[in-house]
Amino acid sequence: GEAHQREVIGSSVPRVDAVTNLSLYRAYFRCLQQGLAASAQSVGRGGLAAALAKTAMGGKLGMEIDLQGLPGGASPEDVLQGPPGSASPEDVLQGPPGAGAERQENAPGENSATADMPGRTMPARVSRDDFALFSESQGRMAVTVAPRNRAAFEKEMEGLPHACIGTVISGEDITIRGLSGRTVVETTVGAALDAYRKPFRDF
Repeated sequence: GEAHQREVIGSSVPRVDAVTNLSLYRAYFRCLQQGLAASAQSVGRGGLAAALAKTAMGGKLGMEIDLQGLPGGASPEDVLQGPPGSASPEDVLQGPPGAGAERQENAPGENSATADMPGRTMPARVSRDDFALFSESQGRMAVTVAPRNRAAFEKEMEGLPHACIGTVISGEDITIRGLSGRTVVETTVGAALDAYRKPFRDF
């Protein structure tokens, strides 16, 4: 019934703050003009988890993600875990739409990282892994940035909520640690690609 739906799913639909998000998009555009972003993916349907998976599949590279770095994330002692299984090295940040990660952005073996960048208004406090992974709040991006460009990128984003939430790695493993530090997702780029293509395999 309605009460159960509100308890499990919540009662707030994603809202767009076009005025504050404009500051983010302008800062990101400056980064593009300087060639600072290696890739970017909008955070929309499927939330951050889907955006990170698409980035990993696009570049055929794995990721190590830590949700404790998310802006608005709860401290480990405040975390309520979601249900079990919620579920080219370069730096990743979260902001507007763009392309998938490219292998040629970095030399082999060069590590990188991941981050979250919503609009200027500070994001609400997140206390569950499934909320952090699958919230479809608008105006966010998952952006990968080569380590050599990280300082310049973060300088352009100064004053906007953003954070490094992980690393792009040269292998195919995708690992996500939750808000308490516990591993909540362990998969591979190959498994993600197979799941992504499976519904359309006969078309």
